[in-house]
Amino acid sequence: MKIKSQYLKLNNSILGESDIYLLLRVQPYKKYDPITQKTTNEIEGYCFKIGIDDPAREIDSEKLEVKIAGVNPIPQYKSGDRVFCKFKNLQLTISKLEYGQAEIKGTADGITLVNEK
Repeated sequence: MKIKSQYLKLNNSILGESDIYLLLRVQPYKKYDPITQKTTNEIEGYCFKIGIDDPAREIDSEKLEVKIAGVNPIPQYKSGDRVFCKFKNLQLTISKLEYGQAEIKGTADGITLVNEK
């Protein structure tokens, strides 16, 4: 059986036992127009880059991008500050499979900052 990687759903436990992550950077992402096959100047949402460490699964200092559509849900955050966060309804999907390794992307409905891990 063959299936497109976009339809494979992953369990969030692949990221480790905790659902609290180190937030590394926030940046807006622009809307993609499928007709012209180009990005527009309109901001569609924000991309949150988080750090993942789980030596038991051979995940060492990896980064994961999680996109949240809409306005920035944490406007008080300054990019570059190292704080911890938690996502609401985090969904992981495989975006690319190459040579036995999968590239994972994430989407969520919301994000909150937490004080400690």
